[in-house]
Amino acid sequence: MKKDLILGHPYTEPKISTSDPADWFVYFRYTYEGKPHLKKYREGINRIKHKGQRMLEAQKLCEARLSWLEQGWNPVIDPDFLLRRITTRKGAKELLLNEALDWALGKKSIKGSSMDDYKCILDFVKETATNTGISLLPISQVDRTICLELVDECAKARNFSNNNYNKYISCLRSMLSELLNYRLIGSNPLLDFKDKVVPESNKYAAYTEVEKKVIAAHLSKIHPQLLVVMSVVYHTGIRPQEALELRINDIDLKEGIITIAQEIGNLEKSKTTSIRKVPINPFLLEDLERMQLDLYPAEYFVFGTPFQKGGRQGKKINGKTLVGAMHPAYFTPNPYHVKRDTLTKLWKKLVMDAPPTGLGIKKHLYAAKHTGTDDKVDAGLELTDVQILYGHSSPAMTARYNKRKRQNEAKKEILAKSPKFSK
Repeated sequence: MKKDLILGHPYTEPKISTSDPADWFVYFRYTYEGKPHLKKYREGINRIKHKGQRMLEAQKLCEARLSWLEQGWNPVIDPDFLLRRITTRKGAKELLLNEALDWALGKKSIKGSSMDDYKCILDFVKETATNTGISLLPISQVDRTICLELVDECAKARNFSNNNYNKYISCLRSMLSELLNYRLIGSNPLLDFKDKVVPESNKYAAYTEVEKKVIAAHLSKIHPQLLVVMSVVYHTGIRPQEALELRINDIDLKEGIITIAQEIGNLEKSKTTSIRKVPINPFLLEDLERMQLDLYPAEYFVFGTPFQKGGRQGKKINGKTLVGAMHPAYFTPNPYHVKRDTLTKLWKKLVMDAPPTGLGIKKHLYAAKHTGTDDKVDAGLELTDVQILYGHSSPAMTARYNKRKRQNEAKKEILAKSPKFSK
């Protein structure tokens, strides 16, 4: 039987048996642990009545099984060749650039708007790579020079700002890191690339005392629910997205704790994968108690909506019909989730846009998180305490939120104490 084996391999060449007109099959012998095994495969070929067509299908089945055997298939211990889904005959480093980017994106554990952003960037990167011929390079040959040339071409085509340039670099770096994690490449050529300088924006700077008072008065009058969302971000340091993901069973008013736990398949709920316990201070407790959360099902979103996707039911208040996120039922305990984009647009309309619609304060809702950091430190909390509250991995990350205010105070102190050049 050994003489029938293909030289250097534990199997014989697959052949077609037609000895029984009603039962054709493909067969071969496979030797495993010194014992030969006869393997037969039919896969529906006997349902084909036309003999010529049946023979064609049998030949295809023969070729398919030979291909599997050549890829290292062991039909004794892996009958369905599940291993092919994990490792393929084509070496990982033979993947071309665009194939490798698609593969890496498929491994990213992100959903929602973050995944959409990645896809949008990578679609243009792959299009540019195809137009320039870079897509023909195996991923193993894509070094830093090639990466930067590719992003430079993207930048030329769309006249990128430095901020957009950095976004494309960041996206590519993330994909390359995924490939590196799975050892599909030996190193990440963009790992230590320094981003281009981006002019500092004031949109995320902490609110001034005047701005805080104006925002609080304005929202309490025209959208008190949005004010509570901002209050949660300010007092707890959680992100606006995390606030929208909160369900009633995440909030324990008796113990004064908000639990932020990563849900399987929902990486939008929390930035980290660990469970965070965030304390509720007395000021926030009053806001949440007024919402009477105990009257609603535990699975309801704390800041939800009663309307399904696309619902724009209106309500008339003081002669004005309120629709969409302006409806008073928005950001209240309800079964349906409010999208982050809805919150962003509402904040822009009521706070950032110029009067009479907004306040003309050009700062995002996320700035409430930074404001909370400054105010906590001013109140005597140590940065390490704020670090624990915010769930940051290092004090340096927390210090970034407090950096601008400390820099301004330092400048004032320097000016105040600077000596005269000549007395």
